[in-house]
Amino acid sequence: MLSMAPALAYYDITKVTVVSADASSFGLGAALLQVHDGKLKPVAFGSRKLTDAERRYSQIEKECLAAVWACEQFALYLQVHVPGKQLVLADTLSRNPLQNSGSSETEAEVQAYVEAVMTVSKTKLDTIREATRADMDMQMVIHYNHEGWPKHVPYQLKGYSAARAALSAKDGLLLYGDRIAIPTSLREEVLQQIHRGHQGLTKSREHAKMSVWWPDIGADINRKVTTFCSIHKALQRKEPLITMPLPPEFKQFDRDYDFSHSTSSPHYPQANGAAERVVQTAKRILRQPDPYMALMCYRTTPVAMTGVSPTQLMTGQLIRTTLPMLESKLSSQHIDHKAVDVKDKQAKKTYKYFYNRRHGVRDLPELLQV
Repeated sequence: MLSMAPALAYYDITKVTVVSADASSFGLGAALLQVHDGKLKPVAFGSRKLTDAERRYSQIEKECLAAVWACEQFALYLQVHVPGKQLVLADTLSRNPLQNSGSSETEAEVQAYVEAVMTVSKTKLDTIREATRADMDMQMVIHYNHEGWPKHVPYQLKGYSAARAALSAKDGLLLYGDRIAIPTSLREEVLQQIHRGHQGLTKSREHAKMSVWWPDIGADINRKVTTFCSIHKALQRKEPLITMPLPPEFKQFDRDYDFSHSTSSPHYPQANGAAERVVQTAKRILRQPDPYMALMCYRTTPVAMTGVSPTQLMTGQLIRTTLPMLESKLSSQHIDHKAVDVKDKQAKKTYKYFYNRRHGVRDLPELLQV
């Protein structure tokens, strides 16, 4: 009966439009109404069932879902383009913005949240706070962040100005999102901690992204890694290959536990590149003054292909390291192992494609038996 002609009215762009939405324990309902002859008349209707997951929402969440779904359902009737020359009020405000937007309830909530989760080691936090207080550039950034940025920013603050949308200040510290901005006097020490595991440029950058920031941090990490690796770079000379027979004990172990042991081709380590890479990493870790610290850096550094670290994959959360980090990052996280596996396979497929294209690899046709 609701969809019959006597009940429905034609949509008129000049009339007042009302969206009515509601939710029950098992479904959503919505109606688009317009004022015709002084009365609200329906123009269109919509309804759908709730999914199993949506049925477990609280009632207020169901009501909000109904409102959002209704607006999406009738978006064609609710959206309209207005030429810029007719937006007199909005255009005027955009051309004369306030230099200081002032505080808001949302900003106060954000500051309270940051204060609640900022529980880095107190000694280290006090050191960063004191260095921030003594750093004139960072003090100017904190002042500008609170009072508003000037039209012409000093040259030495250009890096901060480019990132000002993500900057905030709380309790004497400057934050970039959820990462702590490190003062100039402490950056070399933090670079040492970032590169303590000696894992190369990409992994060092991923390690830094977890907790610390400053302008041009990527370039500084590049300089640190390049300087160190140029001194300790492995020589490319090949060592004489010494072959050894498989120990009889291992052969017996193979038979007792009923598994197959496959070896790579002699004199051709490329046939087992993954194992060779792991051996190189293990040797590099064992050469460090503190191999346990190097192991921790290796385990907590995100892998570029998947974006998560071995520790996250194993335990479902990050662990505390020597780098300053917000406590909120140390809470348990849901790791989708299937998604990680898909990312890993896709990255390897992409790497193979570009490797073959760069080296001019051609697929050989299948041999025919004659």
